[in-house]
Amino acid sequence: MIVHRRPTPIAWSFGAIVLGLGLSVALWFYLFNDTYWRLASGAIMHLTTDYAVMCLDPRSFFECRRLFEFNGYPDLEKVHARQAFVIAPTIVGLGCFLVTFYLRVFTTPYLMVLSGFSVGDFEDLKRQAKAETGPKGVEWFPGWRMTTAREVQSHAIVGASGSGKTNALLHLAHSVVKRGDRSIVYAYKPDMVARFPAMDPDEPYVLLAPHDARSWRWDIARDVQDEASAIRLSAHLVPDRDGDIPFFTQTARAVCTGMIMRLMRDRGTEWSWADLNREVTQPLDVLVTVAKQYYPEAEAFLSADPRQSEGTRGTLLAHLLNLKLLSIAWNDSKDRPVFSIREFIFDEGKSYPKTVIIARSGDHDELSGAWISTFVEMASDAVQSNYLSESSTRRLWFFLDEFPRLPKVEKVDDLLMTGRAKGVALVFGIQSLEQVAKHYGRESYKAWFSTIGTKICCQTQPGEGAHDLASMFGKTRIREKKMTPTATGSYDAGNEREEEPFTAFDFATNLNVHRGMWHKMSKTGIDVLVTGVGPVLCKILVPFVSEETYRADWEPADWLEEGRQLMRERETTVANFKQQSTTVPGAKETDDLPSADRWIIDETGTPRRKSA
Repeated sequence: MIVHRRPTPIAWSFGAIVLGLGLSVALWFYLFNDTYWRLASGAIMHLTTDYAVMCLDPRSFFECRRLFEFNGYPDLEKVHARQAFVIAPTIVGLGCFLVTFYLRVFTTPYLMVLSGFSVGDFEDLKRQAKAETGPKGVEWFPGWRMTTAREVQSHAIVGASGSGKTNALLHLAHSVVKRGDRSIVYAYKPDMVARFPAMDPDEPYVLLAPHDARSWRWDIARDVQDEASAIRLSAHLVPDRDGDIPFFTQTARAVCTGMIMRLMRDRGTEWSWADLNREVTQPLDVLVTVAKQYYPEAEAFLSADPRQSEGTRGTLLAHLLNLKLLSIAWNDSKDRPVFSIREFIFDEGKSYPKTVIIARSGDHDELSGAWISTFVEMASDAVQSNYLSESSTRRLWFFLDEFPRLPKVEKVDDLLMTGRAKGVALVFGIQSLEQVAKHYGRESYKAWFSTIGTKICCQTQPGEGAHDLASMFGKTRIREKKMTPTATGSYDAGNEREEEPFTAFDFATNLNVHRGMWHKMSKTGIDVLVTGVGPVLCKILVPFVSEETYRADWEPADWLEEGRQLMRERETTVANFKQQSTTVPGAKETDDLPSADRWIIDETGTPRRKSA
C-alpha cells in the first residue's frame, strides 16, 4: 500500500508565532505593566507602562536592569526570570515556524509519488470532495457530502460476505430517504426489508414479494405493452437450465411470446398472471394455432415433426411452475393494491409511495430471479423511454444489493448510460467481481463497470476478483530515497519503480471490520476504500449504522404450502420429460433431434434455422 504523503502543513506554524506573541503580551501585562515592587529600603516602586515596555523590548534589556539597580531593588534574578517568561512563547513560536519551513522547503520525502494513485485518509476525502464543483447533494458517510453531479454517476460497493457492504449502503439510504427521494430497493436478504429506512414507522411503502402477505400485486399487463417486452418476459419465464435441449427451450420461449402477444392485442391491459398461465397450459393444437396467428416467427418450430412440438409443450410445462406460482400469489381476485413500474417512473411517483422494495425468497430462488430480473429490465426500458424527459433535479435511486446473484439483466449497461441524464442513480452491491464476469463476460462487465463513478471497496477475499480490483488503479510510479552505488563508483540517491497503490493482498488484510474489542474500545466500524473521488484513494473508518428496524422482515403468504406441493410435482414432471426427450418412442437411430447447432434465436427473439 502506497500511503499518500501530504505536504508538511505550514499554516499552523504561522499560528504558533501569533500564539507565542499573544502569550508574551499577556504575560507582560501580568508580570510588568502597571506593577508595584518593594525596594530594599522598604519603599514601593511603581513600574509605569512606559518603563514596562522598556523591559519587554529585548534591545532595552540592560536598561531595564539598570532601572531596578538604580532604585535599589534587591532581587534582580527575579526580574530576569520574568523577562524570560515573557519572551519564551515568542521564541518557541518562531522555532516551530523555522523547523516547519525547513521541512517543507529543504527536505526530500523518503517516498515520493511521481504519478498515479496513492492511499490517503478521511481528510484527503473531504479535501477532494470540497474541490468538486456544483451544488452539494446527499451525505454518504458522516462528514462526506457528494455533489449532485456525483449522485447520478452511479456507485458500486464491493466486498466479501460480512465485510460491511450493507452497512455502507444503508448510510446512503438514510440520507436519500431523509431528502425525500424515490427509491427502488432489491432486498436479497430479509433484513434489508426490515432495515431499509423510513422517515416514520407508519410511512407507506410498496412491497413486491409474492411470498409475503403484505405484497402488492404487480400489474404485468400495464408494463408489458410491446413485442420486445413480451420476448423479454418469456426469456425469464423459460430460462436456460443445465441438461435442457436448447431447441426446445428456444421454441418454448417463442410459444410463450405468442401467448403474451395474444393477450396484449385482444385484451389490452386487462389481463393478469393467472390469464397468462391459462394461455400457456392449453392443449397443443390451441398453442400451435395461437402462436401462428399472433407470433408467426414460432411457426417454423411448431410446423416441424410432431415429436418436436410435443417436446416444446413439455418444456413449457416443466419451466412454467414459476408462472403458476405467480398466478396464485398475485391472483387478481385478491384484495391487494396493484403496482406498475412504468406508471411509478413516468408520473414521478405521485400515485405510489416513494419507496418500492422488491424482495427475494430464499425458498423460491428461481421464481424470484425470474420476475425480479424482468422487473429491473422493464424499469430500464421505462427510464430509456422518450416519455421520461431529461432532468437535473429528478432523483430515482436503484439500490441493487447482491446484484450479481440475479439472472443476467440485459439492460444494465443502457441504464447506466442513459439514466444519468434523467436523474437516475444506481447503487450496486457486489460480493465478487468474478460473479459479475460469469454473468456478463469479462470484457462486457469491465466496460460498464468502468462507467461507475464511485466505488466503495470493503474487505475482499484473495482471488481473481481482488486482483481485478487492484488492477483498476493501474501502477503508481514512485521514487524512493535510497543511496545505491553505481557502476562509476558514485551513489544514486533516487530509486524509481512502479507498484500497485493498493494490492490484492491489501484488500484482504488492510480493510477490516472492527467490533470494538476490550483493548480497542474506541475503534468500531468498517474500513472501506473510497475510489473515484480524486487522485487519492481514501481508506476511512465508517461507523456502524443504526440497527433499527422499520417493518417486519417477512410475513408468510397463505399460498406457500400450495406452492411447495406444486414444486414437488414439477420435479416429477422435469424428471419424466428429460427421460422422454432422450428416448423418443418410434425414433430410429438415424433420426436427428433438433439442437442448438441447427436453430438460433436472433436479437429480436425470432427462432431461425442456421444456414448450412
